[in-house]
Amino acid sequence: MGCPGKPRFDDVASQIDRTVTNADVTRAALDRAARRVDKLDAEAARQLRVALAQALWQTGSDRARAVTVAEAVRRDAAAHGDKEALAEAQAWLATHAPRSGGATAAERRSALAT
Repeated sequence: MGCPGKPRFDDVASQIDRTVTNADVTRAALDRAARRVDKLDAEAARQLRVALAQALWQTGSDRARAVTVAEAVRRDAAAHGDKEALAEAQAWLATHAPRSGGATAAERRSALAT
């Protein structure tokens, strides 16, 4: 359940992609902000964690941590009954979290295309 007037995860990620050209700087800034997440309301904290997971994934700096952060978002959303956030976290994890074969859905599609 999102808050009225606040952007959705995809909107936040799109803004980051469009406005920041140096993904490593973005990841570092989000990482610093995540250390202060306890000072944010639940919705802002969730958005920050999703943005951090996406930045970690996109930079390739720590994909395992990206999945761990997204799984924490999923657990938090489930614990708070936030169905919209839960669905978004599950959708992201479905395409980014490694399966039993160790590859993500995106990596498997890429391998099939080659």
